Amino acid sequence: MSEPTQQGAADVAQAISAFAEAIADYPRLIETIVRSTARVCGGFCSIGLVSPDGQWLETAAMYDDDEEARAIIVQLALVSRLPLSSNAPVTNVIRTGVPFVTPSVSSEMLRARFGQASWPLLDRLAIKSVMQVPLRNQGTVLGVLTLNRHGPNAVEFDDVDLNIALHVADHAALSLVNARRFDDTQRTNQRLRITTEAAREFAETTSDLKGLLAVISSRISAVLSGIAVLRLISQDGQYLDQHAASASDDPSVLEGAKAADQIIRWRINEGIGGQIVATGESVLIEQVDPMALTGSPERRDLLQKLDITSIIGTPLRAWGDVIGTLTASRRSTQPPYTAEDLRLLQDLAAYASLAISNAQLLENARSELAERKRAEAALALVEDQLRQSQKMDAVGKLAGGVAHDFNNLLSVILSYSALLGEQFESGDSRAADVQEIQLAAERAARLTQQLLAFSRQQVSNPQIIDLNQLITGLQRMFETLGGERLELQWVLDAELGQCKADPGHLEQVLMNLVVNARDAMPNGGTLTIETANVELSQDYADRHLGVAPGPHVMIAVSDTGTGMDRATQARIFEPFFTTKEVGKGTGLGLSTTFGIVQQNAGSIWVYSEVGRGTTFKVYLPRNFEADTQVRPSVAPSSVSGNETILLVEDEAQVRTVECTILRAQGYRVLEAVDGEAALELSRQHSGTIDLLFTDVVMPGLGGRELAERLLEQRPRLRVLYASGYTEKAIMHHHVLHDALHLLPKPFTPDSLLRKVREVLNE
Repeated sequence: MSEPTQQGAADVAQAISAFAEAIADYPRLIETIVRSTARVCGGFCSIGLVSPDGQWLETAAMYDDDEEARAIIVQLALVSRLPLSSNAPVTNVIRTGVPFVTPSVSSEMLRARFGQASWPLLDRLAIKSVMQVPLRNQGTVLGVLTLNRHGPNAVEFDDVDLNIALHVADHAALSLVNARRFDDTQRTNQRLRITTEAAREFAETTSDLKGLLAVISSRISAVLSGIAVLRLISQDGQYLDQHAASASDDPSVLEGAKAADQIIRWRINEGIGGQIVATGESVLIEQVDPMALTGSPERRDLLQKLDITSIIGTPLRAWGDVIGTLTASRRSTQPPYTAEDLRLLQDLAAYASLAISNAQLLENARSELAERKRAEAALALVEDQLRQSQKMDAVGKLAGGVAHDFNNLLSVILSYSALLGEQFESGDSRAADVQEIQLAAERAARLTQQLLAFSRQQVSNPQIIDLNQLITGLQRMFETLGGERLELQWVLDAELGQCKADPGHLEQVLMNLVVNARDAMPNGGTLTIETANVELSQDYADRHLGVAPGPHVMIAVSDTGTGMDRATQARIFEPFFTTKEVGKGTGLGLSTTFGIVQQNAGSIWVYSEVGRGTTFKVYLPRNFEADTQVRPSVAPSSVSGNETILLVEDEAQVRTVECTILRAQGYRVLEAVDGEAALELSRQHSGTIDLLFTDVVMPGLGGRELAERLLEQRPRLRVLYASGYTEKAIMHHHVLHDALHLLPKPFTPDSLLRKVREVLNE
């Protein structure tokens, strides 16, 4: 083979130097190779490289000093993507590593290859000679340099030209290998930097699982420039639920992506996510065909509207199991994803999986700790109630025993006093003395009856009772007891159910509660008697020893009097305990009431605030023997919603359960511990607040004052109050106005949701 001339050798040296300068920039090196080779060899040069999968020869760049010639070559598709399985001369160069030279190209040879429509272009180009040289490195052919000389003054390629081209090609191949290595190192370092930063960010957010998932999707979207979606397998293993999504370019696209999941939940075997879960393998789709994807037609239509053209996805793993998927999508305005993008997603998914696993463990530990604390608190409450119950039971047994023995003594006293009285004539002063003895003994006998009632040892005659009728029959007596200084209010449920108890004993309960309420209002006030049907939940029963869950009828007696502190409330049912002056009471009224209610399988509950009054609620099991009317119920789906609720409750356990109930039905809940905190939340919240759900009596700012101040800021705000007082009793506290919505405590989840929905629907 002929050696190149001195000028040719200089040109080759200059080309090799240019390769070395461009080696740190792979795209620039490709352009440098075709420009330098075209200049050294004269004419046109293109470079074709074998694709990573080894299936194609892909043109990477081309150059010709003549712009018109470049345009003609592009039109003729001389620069194209060829399968390596073809029999074209250039693919033979790849397979054999042997250059291919056609020194003289005739017009007939070109016309035989191209259709008649291309002949005018071929004539204008006037190709005279073609040479194809392999790019070889250590026995591997990386690609081909294709050269041609064209035009009327073109000179054919000879052995010198081939020798020059081979020298240039060998150095070009070496430069390509080194550039690829440098580029791979750069990409590896960049990927390492990205994944290290992501790992640190993920680790810093593991204390908040929801926040972590949002951070992961945001990081994926920013790094891979597209729509990132994170899905986790549901607890029942049937669905892939979207937990976080982010879009790097257009927020409206993100809303569309979220809408795709809102149409219907993704099943575990559906779509690309289902494919990833089923196989445990990553997915790269360079060009999306929405019609070929599994899923509902609505979802496919939405993907088309979103203009999704490329998708990558990979599994999230914890403890060896797939727990979810990470996917990224691009639209037609963005380049398709590559294998390099998928590798980066896989690296990020590995760190994300570890962070999610740690966050879930931390959340479970917190949940277990909170559950343990709740259990300990519940146990402490039950133990306290048990101690109180045991004390009351012991006192009851003692009182019953004393009453039984004392009744025997009173029988003797009454008998002998009667016999003694018969011995005196009428008008004898001694007869009057004996009569006083008898009257004192009769009063003592009544006390023993009360002790027997407390100890649940009195004779009972249970009957089916309509409480409304029972109360109506006592109305005149109550008015007499109250006198002119008390205002009596009657709030009787027209559809009240029935109960089974001794009517005489229930009259005694009502009398005791009314007298107790009257005495708590020495300066006058309002006394309210109310009846209602209630459903005591299992949760309420768990927190109140001896209470059975289920349907009950309620009697509530409320006053606007002095109220009681907690220490007093803890002892009000003990025999002979009283806060009244000496000689003003025996301390047996409420203990008798307690015994009667217990004897009739019921329970009694007190709600009181010092200076605000007291409500006693008596719950008796509802009896359905003569009450078979079926009342319609609201379907569960009708109590859900997506409105925003500002919830204000100073009792932490009550607040927690209310939030849990409402959020489970889709409501957005802003929770506050008191009125001042609620005002601050309202100021900070820029969106709509649809409902204020607040306790009536709270430390500091009360429910009514809070509602008035919020309504000044948010006139369309709806208000729902909650209280242990009954509705009419609260109204006469002057706490609320007549047009109130009230949810009395205790309440069931169902009653809470129905009432919230009722108020929101107005």
